[in-house]
Amino acid sequence: MNLRSTIVRVLLSSQMLITQTNADEPWPRHTIDSESRGADGVKIADIDGDGKLDIVTGWEEGGVTRLYLQPRGDLVRDSWPKVTVGKTESAEDAAFADLDGDGKLDIVSCCEGTRQAVLVHWNNSDGTPDSLLDEANWEQAEVPACRNASRWMFAEAISLPEGDGAALVLGSKNPNGQVSLLIPPTTGNRRNLSAWTLRNLATAGWIMSMRIVDIDRDGVEDILVSDRRSETSGIYWLKNPNSVSSEWTRYEIGLRGVPDVMFLSMVDEAAAPLTIVATAKPNRVLFFQPPAKPDRQWNVVRSIEYSSNRFGTVKSAVSLRDNKTKDVLKRDVVVTCEGAVGSKSGVFLIQNDGTNSGTNQPSYVDIAGELGVKYDRVELLDLDADGDLDIVTCEERDGLGVVWYENQLR
Repeated sequence: MNLRSTIVRVLLSSQMLITQTNADEPWPRHTIDSESRGADGVKIADIDGDGKLDIVTGWEEGGVTRLYLQPRGDLVRDSWPKVTVGKTESAEDAAFADLDGDGKLDIVSCCEGTRQAVLVHWNNSDGTPDSLLDEANWEQAEVPACRNASRWMFAEAISLPEGDGAALVLGSKNPNGQVSLLIPPTTGNRRNLSAWTLRNLATAGWIMSMRIVDIDRDGVEDILVSDRRSETSGIYWLKNPNSVSSEWTRYEIGLRGVPDVMFLSMVDEAAAPLTIVATAKPNRVLFFQPPAKPDRQWNVVRSIEYSSNRFGTVKSAVSLRDNKTKDVLKRDVVVTCEGAVGSKSGVFLIQNDGTNSGTNQPSYVDIAGELGVKYDRVELLDLDADGDLDIVTCEERDGLGVVWYENQLR
């Protein structure tokens, strides 16, 4: 199963129309789940094969990882059907990956607090919703090579030249901060996690984001990284040598030495030129595009500093795809924040200012209102099937949990 291509097909299945309307009121918020504590990120995949993207989330304070199946019709505005796939103390991230090569997506949890571990939740279901929602069909196991090796932050599946199924790219923070490759055995049972080996690809301070994308268009997947609070903080990519044993070369993209580089997102991953959206504290959103050869310093093609008086400290930013313009530098941008205390909003929209440079003062649309303090990464999905993109995220300080905001720009 090619997870990324499946997601792209679903996201591109409808035309997204964005028009202006009343921007004074926060958008309606719908709760997917608020029955634990510390929801920490959302990742998506179609795990039940119904053409709708489902969600996995790790709850850091609650110590669980949960899968949510997207319901049909108006039920999408209610709490979603869910299952706890494992007990995951200090979970920082949860991700989908077919690790045993059986064609079914498993789930991986990264733990970075009291428990420093990478946990695999094996999918023993028959793939139907009822079977997936049966807790007995999820089998949790720990990766021995990762136990107490670092504070594990993120996991992403990556294709390797050897074998079926996926390997894992892991990112962590100090002590022993690193970007590593968790490599499956070439023979034998891939569920024997003792046979998986950990290879350090790069040292790090605090990995904030990883994306798997073919940066140099050579047909193999590379690793895009943002790192903070280290001597080598910034945005860079690691070139895949298409060999497990060869060296992965690091190439700088930008923001080298900036202490608090946060999340990364991609704009139309298959389009040219490749465009990366990055965030840097306290309030910067930057668009990067590569030169003719992506192994050289990239160009900042759009830079925005938003109002810190109205909104929290930047966490994540995603370009809002629409059919008003094909120019990725003129699109609106969804931003999530942490530190959105008092009257500050933690989710908002930066509307296109009509210039490529982004130097003119943009306009803002408040999405979340005053509720919510610390939001996380964003996924854009047309959940209500009305032709525009809604915002899926999570909030972990005010207890809002896993939520989505219904687009009101139509």
